Amino acid sequence: MKRGKNTSVKWKMVSMILLYWALPFALMLALVGHIMADRQEKTGLERMAA
Repeated sequence: MKRGKNTSVKWKMVSMILLYWALPFALMLALVGHIMADRQEKTGLERMAA
């Protein structure tokens, strides 16, 4: 029975790490990527217009 508790504690730690560290980091990377792509698109359109 102890083994089951150790596994659940391990999975709780993994879920906490994913929820509080990896998820915000991934969202931040996605936001930065979106902003960079938007700027690149605007620059390309400005070059075509010029």
